[in-house]
Order: sequence, then structure tokens, then C-alpha cells
Amino acid sequence: MLSLIVWDFLLTTHLLGAEVNMAKKKRKTTARRTNRLRVDSSIASAQSEIARVFDLPEGCIRLVNPGGRKARDDKKVGALLNDWNKS
Repeated sequence: MLSLIVWDFLLTTHLLGAEVNMAKKKRKTTARRTNRLRVDSSIASAQSEIARVFDLPEGCIRLVNPGGRKARDDKKVGALLNDWNKS
């Protein structure tokens, strides 16, 4: 019984020590962005979101089709990704 209590104490202190060590780690850089674009969002909203996240002027981001032409604003991001994956 005593050995079981000692083992439980050692295991608990070992696990708590690991949690404390993990809590002390600091991230050196912050994430540039935290969310991906949704595939069901429109190209227009994707362009404005990219400009907002990277603090760029509105209208300076242009998403293009594989042929180099500008993608329509009502096209979905998923459809654009599919076009690029096919080419």
C-alpha cells in the first residue's frame, strides 16, 4: 500500500512538473493570421479579408485564375482552388 502511494506521488509530481515546464514556454513570434479563408466565401470577401489582415489598402489584392485573368468577385474560393489544382 505504501509503495502504491509513493508511486502515485512520484507520478503526480512528474506530471505536474511537466505541465509547469510546458507553461513556461513562450512563443517567440506571434501568428500572422489565425484563420484560413473559408472555401464557401466569395472572392470579393477573400480579397478584402487578406487586405485587412496584412494592413494593405483596399483593392490592392487581386486573386487570379490559372490563366492570369482576374477571378470574378462572386466566384467561390473553393472553385478557385479547384481551378488551380487542375492546372
